[in-house]
Amino acid sequence: MTDIINQLAGLDGTEFVALRERRSDAVTNAQISFQALLEPENPGEFTYAERYAVAAFITGISQADSAAQFYLDLLADESDDALVATVQGAIAAGTTTGPFHDGNFTVFDASSALGPRLAAAFDFAHLLTFHPKDASPAAVGHLDVAGWSADEIVSLSQLISFLAFQQRVVHGMQVLAGAAPQLVSPQASQEHASQAVANPSWEATENILIPEVVKPAKFVNHSLGWEPWVPAMAKADLTDEHIDALIKPER
Repeated sequence: MTDIINQLAGLDGTEFVALRERRSDAVTNAQISFQALLEPENPGEFTYAERYAVAAFITGISQADSAAQFYLDLLADESDDALVATVQGAIAAGTTTGPFHDGNFTVFDASSALGPRLAAAFDFAHLLTFHPKDASPAAVGHLDVAGWSADEIVSLSQLISFLAFQQRVVHGMQVLAGAAPQLVSPQASQEHASQAVANPSWEATENILIPEVVKPAKFVNHSLGWEPWVPAMAKADLTDEHIDALIKPER
């Protein structure tokens, strides 16, 4: 299979492919992550179209134009023109408005071609891309209300994180090759299914965990720990495949 990062960066046939291969494990794992998160053998209810739509949206609002077009093309193979056009409109809206502008959140229209699930996913992706400090149990509750299961919320969050990593690698390699694209000031779109609101009124649901977190008042040099906002799979329910996928099963 074509290496996706090399393809998006335009590295095929250049000496920079060999440069990446000097970290062969990182190259292999990046490709495996793409396959696991965007083209898994069994996507379940988190469909290929939803995965490609989220990927196109995130790369689009980040002005990674070649990646956005790549994912839009994949989306076009899995959906109709109406969804592709709505995602393009959402990209235009999400690039020009959001929680990084005047404290407003960009909220996408669940009654548009996006539907409730993708609209909520775009809300969440936009928040994590531009203002991750405002991520909260309420934002996860918003996904729960829209029909995302705990497993799907984890997969969506992993996909958002992976795309941020993928874009950094692509852009970094383009900089080394002297071919990094120039970012431009986006033009506001009049045709999009979104609105800017000061308070989206999201709430944590009964399926979302709100752990007691003690925040240090000053710098500390010990681990702060981590608590999930969605229920973790019980150890007794882990399969051999799950265990094998863990880097350090003892954790």
